[in-house]
Amino acid sequence: MQRGEGFIVLITDMFRRITHGKAGALPMVPGLLDLRNFKRALDKSRQRAERCGHPFALVTFEPQGELEGESGDKLGDELDGLSSNGLGNGLSKLARVVVDRARLSDEAGWCEGGRLGVILYGASGASARIFAESVLGNGQRERFRYVVFAYPGRDGGDGSGRTKSRESGQKDKTSETASKSESIGTQRMDACQGLFAKPHPTWKRLLDIAGSGLALLVASPFMLLAALWIRSVSPGSVFFRQERIGRGGKPFTMLKFRTMAVDLGESRHQDYMTRVITDGEAPMTKLDARDPRIIRGGRLLRKLCIDELPQLLNVMRGDMSLVGPRPPIGYEVAEYQRWCRGRLDCTPGMTGLWQVSGKNRLTFKEMARLDIFYANNFSLWFDLMIILRTPLAIVRQLLDGLGKDQRAKGSAGNV
Repeated sequence: MQRGEGFIVLITDMFRRITHGKAGALPMVPGLLDLRNFKRALDKSRQRAERCGHPFALVTFEPQGELEGESGDKLGDELDGLSSNGLGNGLSKLARVVVDRARLSDEAGWCEGGRLGVILYGASGASARIFAESVLGNGQRERFRYVVFAYPGRDGGDGSGRTKSRESGQKDKTSETASKSESIGTQRMDACQGLFAKPHPTWKRLLDIAGSGLALLVASPFMLLAALWIRSVSPGSVFFRQERIGRGGKPFTMLKFRTMAVDLGESRHQDYMTRVITDGEAPMTKLDARDPRIIRGGRLLRKLCIDELPQLLNVMRGDMSLVGPRPPIGYEVAEYQRWCRGRLDCTPGMTGLWQVSGKNRLTFKEMARLDIFYANNFSLWFDLMIILRTPLAIVRQLLDGLGKDQRAKGSAGNV
């Protein structure tokens, strides 16, 4: 090979790695979108489904042997060696078959982790499986398997796009198909929420680690005092642990300092949030006023946001970020309209655009729009701006709370 040809090969390999991440050995097939453009096509399909009710299905193809729950990075590492183990030719052939069989209205390209994907507009999960079976019909089934994602996955059936609660007692046919198909290891049905998740950039992770580490160092005396106070005024654990929904719909355990009595149900808060989310136009005021369940000093811990300082540990672990939408509870997400699930596209945060834009004075729909705007436009400077505005927002929240307390006392005195 001449020196000029070697330079061209090197540049081509670098371009492939930039386009496909770790999966640098992925074949370049005419008609296939690169990772960025395919993600853009997927986002457009989602918006079309949410605004106009037009469903779509996504079929992804991956090498056999990938276990459930393995990361895309591991798949990318294995795909780096495709050309050496002979699987690269099969993947290239499979990509050409996908492009040939896709309709003019469909989009084919590369997904996260080096997976091959095709968006089938207007298709159901059943028709997407038929398409996938036809693609793998020429001796490829032993080497590759497919995954079908249908969106909207589970509709309430009332035209609102609101997801039915798991407690409704209705069986989900999508989930039934998943359990049956996963038993043979070649296909499964799943929701698309995780596919819409935005990548967590390296700069954001570094900011989270550095910022949370510094904040823990500065706030540790206040956290110690808060823990001692809670222990002295209320029996039970100092911390309150609650399952929240994170990036891509993945649940995690969020930490807070406990400010309420132990062993209390969530029915009151659940009923309240159901009304707020369903109405969408009512301000999201807190339920702190005259709540006998709050321990002595708990209101002050809440107003100063000291109760949320343990979430710095969630940030260190990677469950949360310093900046992002507040993580919702599962029963809140069950009431969301489809477009509101855009809040789950990025990593949840301790502070966010909603908190520095009015917080409890805003309605649920206003909060959701702010969070979705952030998820689609976050940057280093945007995050730094929100972090710098957070202390002022806390002071404003404290002053608002004091004003409400004074007005409440004045009203009680006039009775």
